[in-house]
This record gives sequence, structure tokens and C-alpha cells, in this order.
Amino acid sequence: MALLCMIGALGACGTEPGGGDAGHLPDAVGARQDASGADALADAAVQDVPGATDAAKPGDTDATILADAAILADAAIPADATSDADATSDADATSAIDATTGADATSPRDAASPADASTTDSGLPPRCTTRSISSPPLTPLMGELFLAHIGLEGLSIGEATVAQLPDGTRVLIDVGNDSHARDVIAAVDSFFGARTIELMILTHHHADHEDALPDILDALSVGTMVHRGLTDLTPAANETTVGRVCAARARTTEVELCTNGLRTCDTTAWSVAATGCPGLPYSAGFGALEILAANGTANGMSLRPLLTQDNNGENARSLVGVLKHGAFRYVFAGDLTGGGSNTDAVEAFMVSQLGARLPPADVLHLSHHARDTSSSTPWIEHLLPADGRPRHAVAGISSLHVGSPHALVVRAVEPRLNGGGLFVTRVAATGESTGVIDARGGTVRVQTFGGGAGYLIQAVDDTGTVIATHEVSSAGGCVP
Repeated sequence: MALLCMIGALGACGTEPGGGDAGHLPDAVGARQDASGADALADAAVQDVPGATDAAKPGDTDATILADAAILADAAIPADATSDADATSDADATSAIDATTGADATSPRDAASPADASTTDSGLPPRCTTRSISSPPLTPLMGELFLAHIGLEGLSIGEATVAQLPDGTRVLIDVGNDSHARDVIAAVDSFFGARTIELMILTHHHADHEDALPDILDALSVGTMVHRGLTDLTPAANETTVGRVCAARARTTEVELCTNGLRTCDTTAWSVAATGCPGLPYSAGFGALEILAANGTANGMSLRPLLTQDNNGENARSLVGVLKHGAFRYVFAGDLTGGGSNTDAVEAFMVSQLGARLPPADVLHLSHHARDTSSSTPWIEHLLPADGRPRHAVAGISSLHVGSPHALVVRAVEPRLNGGGLFVTRVAATGESTGVIDARGGTVRVQTFGGGAGYLIQAVDDTGTVIATHEVSSAGGCVP
């Protein structure tokens, strides 16, 4: 049975601090919140945070993914998705990216859409709507929230997302494997027109989310790097990957969400348990981005023990974040585990601890590339409630994520979208394609409009052709 320990009150748990102070963070990093007393799991008890793990060794390899996928690979070979919109090439788009602001001159949305209004003539919220429209490829628009899941090429697993917050802050969420740097840099060039990233978020310490880091830093100017902390590292978090994060300290402003007080780039320091999470919660872009949890810790409470012997031990420590604008909410959580395939049930713990602070999502990023280690029933029911409002889900999938999206995940998510859809960067070999909108190695893009009153979600293939665009009311500002 998983147990809880108050991080930041280790004396009450009878555990000595890991050495040094809890780590000093600049005032600009969001202030530490006191534990809110959110409901703990009913069967939890207070106990020590477990000690150091073994030294790191190579983890989430292509062979591991292939072997894992083979167990569930009974779904159909991916089929081409049916287009909901007129095929439109990037070259045909009428608006260009402003190289300074990353903003479009105009929005592709139909200005007469009923989804535009935040209230009706009676003063009541408008009815929720979702519809397929024709649209050129979406690009960042100043004053609105934009993000794009990048289809990463080659024979390496990986995931990366670019985003622009309403205030113009440019963000990278994960950077892919070392073979994906070119794809990520090309996406930054295409969407932003300038090689400056104010904020880079690394959801957890696996190669397919971090190994492109040195090449990214060589090509781009990165302001702040946020990660869960170089603590509690499992054998699955290999030394090369973590060493790259540690080396990046000299090239960025680093924010460790959780710390053990040890600042050396040394493998023995990395495995020492956290003594606190002073970086939580973290916010940026005047609150448009918020990180609520990391390292199995939320509201000052930690789920322990977590797996240490396999790849999912590191996945379980992924951070949990929200992008928001007006009534719109997008939730992402790296490769956070939910208990499927013998993983830790961290998703249920996060729902229990965060409650209303973790809002239902308009667009939910499906963790771990839409594999059945994630997307548990408590997580899906909380973030995709059956309230009649349209919602969407997205997943970043590479060609070697064999079996993704898992049929079990698609079947769990699809009925809760209420007319929305599941958009993926790619349906991998033997992944479930029925009911899935496949960007075929391209990008899945999301852009709010009307100050977050609604949003567009779009699949664009690797040639720049728009496959589908949905226009949707934000759930928080409409009634079913």
C-alpha cells in the first residue's frame, strides 16, 4: 500500500535531511504554497520518504518500447484519417508569422461563429458547440494561447511541444531524443521566426524527452529551464540524460521544483531523496502556465514508495501542469503513471491531492504517448467529466512507439469527449486508428480565440496539409 509523507516536514517523519539546505530559488520562480490540507488517500499513513536508489543505468530504450508494445499489439494497422476540412497547405496560409511577436495578422476563425460570444443576449453563458471547419494551418496569435505537438521523425522515440502564452512567452515542453533536435529547431523557426525560448519545461528525466538538450541549447537562446529536480533518480534515468540536464545549469536559469540540497553534477547526489519542493507551485506568463506537482509530490504530500526498478519509476515522477487562458484549460503530465501494466497509481493520488486546483481539461494531453500505463479511470473521470461539454485529447507519438495509441486508452477516452476528438501526431504500427485523427507525422495544433472563450484544434500532416480542424467552445464558459 502506497503511503504519504509530508515533504518539508521531514522531522515529523523521523528522516534526516539529505544534506545542505533545500535549495534557493530566485524570487521570480513562483512562491512556495503551504500544504493546503487537501484530502489524502483514505488508506494512507505518514511515513519516511524512502532513501537513495541505486546508481543510474540506461533506461527507456527503443527495445523496451518495442517489447512493451508487442504485448498489446492486437489492434489494426493505422489507416489514413478522413479529412474534416479542405486540404490546405502551409504555403497557402494568408497570414505570416511576425518574427518579433510570433503573432498572426488575423485569426483563421470564422468571426461569425456562435462560439465567439462569452455570453448570450440574455446574459447567460452560451450553449456549448463543436464543429468541423475549413482553416489554414494555425500559427501563434498574440493575446491568445497557442501550442503545437511536433511530429518527430526517425527511428527514435521522443516527444516535444512548442507553445506561446497569451503574453508572448515562448515555451518548449520537452525536447525529444538526441536525433530530434533538428525537428524541434525547425518548429521553433517556423512558428516563432526567432530562436529565442523564454521557458523550457522538462517533464521528467528520460532520454526521449530530454536528450536533444545540448543541441537545442547550441541552436536556441533559452532563458529558464524548469524540471522536477535532480533527486530520487531511479536506475531508469540514465547518467547521460541526467548529466545533460545538470550541464545545462551553466547555460540557463535553472528551476528545480524539488531539491535534496545537493548541487553537484554527481550520480550519487542525483539518487538522494528530496527534502522539499520549494519550486511548487510554479507559474509563468501571468498565470497562463502553472505547474502543480512533480516527483510524486502535490500540496506538500508525497506518494511513497514509488517504483525504482524499471522505466515507469521515473515516469511516475513526471510533473503535472496546466496551460490556461480565459475559460480554456489544457492539462499535461509527461509520462505520469496511473497503475496500468503494474505501474504506480500516481494519477489517482494527484486527483485526490489537487482536487479543484487540477481543473477539467478542454484539451487533455494523454500521458506516456497514449499507452495503458497512464489514463487511469480516476484521472480520466476527473479531467474529462461526463458533463455534456465537448472536449478533446491529444498525444505525441513517434513511429517507434509501437502500439500507440493503445486501444484500451482510445476506448476509455473517446466516450468522454462529447463530440470532440482524439488528435495524435502519428498512429504508430499496430496502434488503434479507429476514431483517431492522425496527423501522419505532422503536428497537432491548438489555438484559443476570444480570450479563451473557445479554441481551434487541428491536425496538419508533414507536408503542411490540414487534415482536420475543430472549432470548440471552452467548457468553462458554456452550458451543455
